[in-house]
Amino acid sequence: MKYMRLKPIPKQTIWGTNEVGRYFGYADFPEDTGQTWCASAREDGANVILDGPYAGMTLKGLWETHHELFQSESTRFPWIIGLVAPSDDLSVQIHPDDAYTTAHQLSDTGKNEGWYFLKTTPDSTIVYGHTATTEKEFHQLMAENRWDALLKKKSVKEEDFVYIPARTIHAMGKSIIVYEIQQNSNLTYRFYDYDRVDANGNPRQLHTQEALANIRIPFKEEHWPETVEDINGQRIHTLISCPSFELTLIDVTGELEYPMKNTFAVLSVLEGEGSVDDYPLQFGDHVLALGEETLHLQGTLKLMVCNEWRNNHVSGR
Repeated sequence: MKYMRLKPIPKQTIWGTNEVGRYFGYADFPEDTGQTWCASAREDGANVILDGPYAGMTLKGLWETHHELFQSESTRFPWIIGLVAPSDDLSVQIHPDDAYTTAHQLSDTGKNEGWYFLKTTPDSTIVYGHTATTEKEFHQLMAENRWDALLKKKSVKEEDFVYIPARTIHAMGKSIIVYEIQQNSNLTYRFYDYDRVDANGNPRQLHTQEALANIRIPFKEEHWPETVEDINGQRIHTLISCPSFELTLIDVTGELEYPMKNTFAVLSVLEGEGSVDDYPLQFGDHVLALGEETLHLQGTLKLMVCNEWRNNHVSGR
């Protein structure tokens, strides 16, 4: 098994106060950091490999020059894995699906994503979907600026997972910290921003027409069943297993041998410390794992494992 620690990339935002850097102990992050990309192989952000035989190379470079190590049928690295910590409610937005990006000959793909909540407050909410049953009702509520009536709110708490398929209106609330998994696309259409203005008094750019072309009406929440297994008294929680990604949360206390779903994954340490096959793991680490089919885990840690989906190993979902 090959393990390679990835260097997180800080992303500076107007709503960033570096809460994500303080929470995870990323000492070199700027104070206006709002999120970090922990596993990305994009031109606009590719993580550097910190150790092992490919140290100094980027994840993008490794994917392109040693693709055989991943044993993946994907033509490009499939995800952006990140951490988000907004100090203010984020803008209401939507991501397109593949049908839209293909029809409009866009350079990026559609995007499904998911949020696992690491830190919340007692009143934490997100925008998730809308109330309109017809296009006429949707446009009427929008024209009347009745956003509170149009936008659905969803209460969230720590350890919740929310799946956000493409064409779903959504927005993250303030004062939370989220582990975010998304398809490798950076297409986002900002639909509503609470009439906020920038330092010069100008409203932020909206992408109203693109957003309206992608919104599902009526909104229907999409569910992929979660499963919980027990291996030698230790909890294995599959949050989602869908064609875009598979996320499994493992709580390790002591020792655990975990059979991998395939031989390419990103491991994120969300709590504690330990090791995998004697490779050290610490809180805040994001590690690319390539090779064998079993993780030999030791320590006390909460580990998120992101795999590519394999239809032939999923049953009853």
